[in-house]
Amino acid sequence: MSTVSAAERVLRDAGEPMHYGAIAARMLEEGLWETTSATPDTTVGGLIAASIRRHGAASPFVRVGPGIYGINEHIVPLPISVAEVDVSFTAAYLDAAETVLAKHAGREPMHYVDITAKAVELGLVEAKGTGHEAALYARIVTDVHRAEFAGQRSRFSKLGNGLVGLWRWDREHLDGTTEDRATADALLLSLYEMEPREFELVLGQILAEIGFEGLEISAYHGDQGFNAYGTLNAAGAFPLRVAVQVKRWRRTVGATEVRGARDAAGVDEHPMILTTSGFTRGAFTEANVAGARPVSLIAGSKLAALMMEHSIGVRRRRLDVFEPAPPTPQLSFEAGDGSP
Repeated sequence: MSTVSAAERVLRDAGEPMHYGAIAARMLEEGLWETTSATPDTTVGGLIAASIRRHGAASPFVRVGPGIYGINEHIVPLPISVAEVDVSFTAAYLDAAETVLAKHAGREPMHYVDITAKAVELGLVEAKGTGHEAALYARIVTDVHRAEFAGQRSRFSKLGNGLVGLWRWDREHLDGTTEDRATADALLLSLYEMEPREFELVLGQILAEIGFEGLEISAYHGDQGFNAYGTLNAAGAFPLRVAVQVKRWRRTVGATEVRGARDAAGVDEHPMILTTSGFTRGAFTEANVAGARPVSLIAGSKLAALMMEHSIGVRRRRLDVFEPAPPTPQLSFEAGDGSP
């Protein structure tokens, strides 16, 4: 049993949050874990914090106080159980996948199982242990999703059926047409110009379209935004209570606002910030700081993309596409058929 699995087992058996020192002591006492570390409590605390930092809402743990952790009852699952993979190996997965795709894929997508096999062959991923394939793909999926909701680009592109490519291979296609980018800019401009009530209604519609249920929206307030609360129900089976701060700002959102969103969210709520502008580098760092609840960040570029995806403030136009047709069959006319 891995260290992370043993820690999760102890917390589930306890049924209540515990300090990482008590978790480590219980793991050793029950024979769930063996270590030669001179500071086993620090080791356990570090691995739990690393799980939260790296896996965010998909980690089996949640921090409820300084050094105190509990079980995350609102896990958004990845393709694997993160508890089955030793987190000491996961940091290298994304770099290994990028190296394999860049140097050995010939600009063609590869299945994540083949990427993993090549990474092990090249020594980019340690051969010991199991579950590398699922762990690598989970990291790629998480990286793509986090970048998407932050209005950024992941270095990877998911192409379905387990196939993965590099975003830079098809930059022009993935960025969209010049016309689409102009439409996105116009949509963001229109959000700035809306009356508060109209802005609230449009953003409420967007939240509903991406899966929020039971939305409760607070009154519009002085900092050009409002708060919303609801349940984000992934695939109809994994409800996650979310507290959203919507900021109609032209300046970027910083680390101070990210900490404020985390502090304002209830103990059973996942914090999220949605803005018409963007985020500072410090905001992204704070959103995934070790030992704290992750904060989801949705920037203006992603907001405009969601409006276009769900036909909010836009209308779709059908274009006729012409392509070569098969050769027309030669007609033959037999005598007596009326031909000249």
